[in-house]
Amino acid sequence: MKLLFPEYENERPKWTNTYFEREADENNYYKCFDDFKNYVNFCLGLKPAVKSDGNIKLTPNQKIKTINDLEEDIKKSITNNKICKFLINEYNDKKNNIEFILKQYPNSYIDVRSKWKQETDKLVKIEKENLIKSNNFVKENKEEIFKLFLDLKDEIKILLKEKKKESNKKYYESVRSLLDIKPREILTEEQKKQNRELSIKKYYEKFREIHDIKPREILTEEQKEENRKLSQKKYKEKQLELIGKQPRVKLTEEEKKEKKKLANEKYREKAKQKNEGIVL
Repeated sequence: MKLLFPEYENERPKWTNTYFEREADENNYYKCFDDFKNYVNFCLGLKPAVKSDGNIKLTPNQKIKTINDLEEDIKKSITNNKICKFLINEYNDKKNNIEFILKQYPNSYIDVRSKWKQETDKLVKIEKENLIKSNNFVKENKEEIFKLFLDLKDEIKILLKEKKKESNKKYYESVRSLLDIKPREILTEEQKKQNRELSIKKYYEKFREIHDIKPREILTEEQKEENRKLSQKKYKEKQLELIGKQPRVKLTEEEKKEKKKLANEKYREKAKQKNEGIVL
């Protein structure tokens, strides 16, 4: 609805018969989610109110605070069953703009101001109806609105991290340039593997040095064979010990000859006794 209000000067209608226009749009309320999203984008400086306006410049932290304030406002209005504060503020701005025109009208005997107030009330009524409709929309779509707030804050935080990363990169590039430090070489997988092996080797060398551990001797194949035989011998001795047998003693060549001689003598003695028994 558009209404024309005659211009007054010195408490009398202006001789030029000019008019002021005031308007209230019956469809100016949140009818869909995009309507509300556009309002949030405007609050964050992402979309100007009109084409001629510039964007509001907000820092990332200011944007997060703006979102948090809107979210808290909606939650309180739902809890207390009241109209959202940000919607009331918008309504008051529109109402004041409409009624401001009444100040030019005099309080004369014909009560000019009262007459034109009836006209401004028509526009204010429309704005009030829009206020109630927008508030109902917010409450009915609170879950989707809260998700929008969460997504927007996540986007801002990611952007902050990227800006910080880029800022740090430029800072270190500047430092390296001032100190004439060459950028770190990008290694191949093979080079990385070699570096890991070298690092592990140095670690164990340092560990042995601290604990006074001598490095392991590198054995020849002959020494390895001797160690295997010794290990097998110890294993067999351990097994004989478990079953209660004494391990076989290895004799010298002289001991073997003496043992064989003794065995032969016992054999001959036994054969002689056997022959004598047969003769008898």
